[in-house]
Amino acid sequence: MRESLLSENHIVLVPRLLNQILITKLLVKELKVAMEVEREEDGRFSKQSLSDVVKIVRDRESEGVLL
Repeated sequence: MRESLLSENHIVLVPRLLNQILITKLLVKELKVAMEVEREEDGRFSKQSLSDVVKIVRDRESEGVLL
């Protein structure tokens, strides 16, 4: 994680446990250095939601835009 922050790589987070959820909120909302994969209504992650976030990150990376 630290290497990603220092090298300006984009981070896609898929939190599953309570502590991961808290860290994800910090990185996504407060520090704005990552993107979170959204959960479905049943609490699961869909292939489509993961794909959407990866595409957004890939597009921003190719444009040279930071999160």
